[in-house]
Amino acid sequence: MLFEKIKYSDSFPINIKIGNMLEDPVHYHQDIEFVFVLNGEVLLRSGYCSYTLKAGDIFTNCGHEIHNLASNGKDNIVALIQPSTYFFSQYFPTLSKSCYRTYTRKGMASKHDRLKELLLEILLHSLSRDFDYRNQCINLMIDVIGHVEKYFNLFAFDEDIVVNFEGDNPVTIEQISRIISYIYQHYSEKISLKELAGMEYLSEFYISHII
Repeated sequence: MLFEKIKYSDSFPINIKIGNMLEDPVHYHQDIEFVFVLNGEVLLRSGYCSYTLKAGDIFTNCGHEIHNLASNGKDNIVALIQPSTYFFSQYFPTLSKSCYRTYTRKGMASKHDRLKELLLEILLHSLSRDFDYRNQCINLMIDVIGHVEKYFNLFAFDEDIVVNFEGDNPVTIEQISRIISYIYQHYSEKISLKELAGMEYLSEFYISHII
């Protein structure tokens, strides 16, 4: 497993790669990454989950998530868009501790289309290298992150407490905070629902629903 340090050139806090994806080995990095499939299909593995991404799909890898990409034998064109967490944290302080999911939520077609439009605009400006394209891309990326913060943020950590969680029950928030923190600390181990339920003195049925 390889830690990938993303390099940003010319004081431009967005790294963009576009091309045919054959294989991107298992790795992780501190910055978030938008995987935008422009054509064809690719296989993506994030953590223990595997996905087949098709044209138009956008998957967001958050900082420190273990992942890899591979071709499934079909032609593809994939854009990897990596904004600097260090730079954009000045606008979004919880960026490094947020968990975005732009692929798994249902009933978000219009929100997904807007995200696609913003990312396409960034790609067009970066390819054209028109006047002031850097500032245009930075401003668009601020819109992108603001959009995913509002519509695709499952949760974020503020110290040891989960914020932006879908629920306002303080007891549930404390429980889910401890559970997520435990999973982050023991992600390399085999963690069972029974173990999490026992840790919080709750039923497995209840734990499965609040998660």
